[in-house]
Amino acid sequence: EVVKLTGLDRVMVYRFDDDDSGWVFAETKRDGLAPFLDLHYPAMDVPKPAREIYKKIWLRPLPDALAEPVDLVPLTNPDTGKLLDMTYCFLRGASKMYTDYLVNMRVRMSLTMAIQRDDRLWGLIACHNYEPKVVPYQVRAACEFLAQVASLQIKSAEEREHGAYKDRLEKSYDALL
Repeated sequence: EVVKLTGLDRVMVYRFDDDDSGWVFAETKRDGLAPFLDLHYPAMDVPKPAREIYKKIWLRPLPDALAEPVDLVPLTNPDTGKLLDMTYCFLRGASKMYTDYLVNMRVRMSLTMAIQRDDRLWGLIACHNYEPKVVPYQVRAACEFLAQVASLQIKSAEEREHGAYKDRLEKSYDALL
């Protein structure tokens, strides 16, 4: 659905394990691209500061990994003297480490959506495009909605699985008795 909505080259579902390592367990991509499906990544692949941001926002677009960053002036709030909090800003730049990572993979554009389970970052829907692309507001809003729905579906599916497992345990216990 995300590919149909955005037209991007690759969409992956990246799930975090308890140790914050990641696993690409679902993927759709355009023909000719090497698969990332079933690849595993260490926890440092998505650093803790990035994971903390994804706990606060549903969507993070980066239209062009090679775009020159522009300084925000002033960097501090003149009233408080504190650094400006850019967490919720659409035009917030990405870290050099992340843009270098994308460029090394020849990816020019990324769109990342958070999948949250209660107060925990369960995973990410990570999208790549091999050309720069600005995703229009209406499409970003729809993607944000899809991330929220996916989060609810994950919670519901895990609760169903837990209930089914509990039922099997109870049946086994009854059979033993």
